[in-house]
Amino acid sequence: MRGKNYLLVNILRSLLFGIVYSILEVDIPIWEYIPTLDYRILYFIIFAIATFSTSYLVWGANFFLSMAFEDISYWIIKNQLPFSYAWYYPVFDHIPLVDVIEGILSVILYAYAYNRYIR
Repeated sequence: MRGKNYLLVNILRSLLFGIVYSILEVDIPIWEYIPTLDYRILYFIIFAIATFSTSYLVWGANFFLSMAFEDISYWIIKNQLPFSYAWYYPVFDHIPLVDVIEGILSVILYAYAYNRYIR
């Protein structure tokens, strides 16, 4: 059984990583130096490693939450409204659909992990 603060620590860790990565991404546009597909693969690997947890449910929730929060932080730092820059990044009325899906998945996975490990 995990402590009650286990999920809170993981959520805060994921949010912090998302903010830090978005700051780096704004300051150092990595995608300009490597091909787009290689950058996407590197991006997923970095987020998968950074959000690692001993529970696969929490790991998945951390992964989705950090990617969604990184994207939200990126647009806030850039002081721009989100726009669809590629086929894999659909935006409806300046709302990135990918972030909505990632947010929903992270809430579902955190709730399931809470019911499974803490209750």
